[in-house]
Amino acid sequence: MSLPHFDVITFPGQILWVFIATGGSYIFNKFFFLPYLSNSIQKRKELILEYTQDIERMTEHAKSLKIEIEHLSGKARNESKAIIEAAMYSAQALLTNSIKNNNETIHSQATDYQKHIIKQREKLTEELPVIVNDVKKKLQLFIASPNN
Repeated sequence: MSLPHFDVITFPGQILWVFIATGGSYIFNKFFFLPYLSNSIQKRKELILEYTQDIERMTEHAKSLKIEIEHLSGKARNESKAIIEAAMYSAQALLTNSIKNNNETIHSQATDYQKHIIKQREKLTEELPVIVNDVKKKLQLFIASPNN
C-alpha cells in the first residue's frame, strides 16, 4: 500500500497546482491586496499628518490667544488700578474738602455762639444791678411788712 501524496503519477499535477496557487496568490497580493493595503496606509499617514498639522495650528492659535488674553488682562488690570487710584484720590479730595468746609462751618458757628454768649453776659451784667436793687427793695419790703 502506497501513500497517495507520494504517488509519482500525480506528482507533476500537484506541483503544477502548487505553482498555480502560489502564482495566483502572488498576483492577487501584488496587484490587488498590497496596493489596496499600501493605499490605505498612505491615506492613513496623510490623515494623521493633516490632523497633526491641524493640532499644531490650533496649538499655535491657542498660544497666541493666551498671550493676547494675558496682554488684555494686564492692560485691564492696569486700567482698573488707575481708575481705583483716581477714585481714591477724588474721594480723598472730596473728603478733605468736606472736612475743611465742616471745620469752617463749625468754627463760624462756634464764633457766633461765643459772640452771643458775650452779648448775653454783657446784657446780664448790665441788668444785674437792676435785679440786685429790685431784690433789695423786695427784701426790705418783706422785712418791713408787719405779717412777719
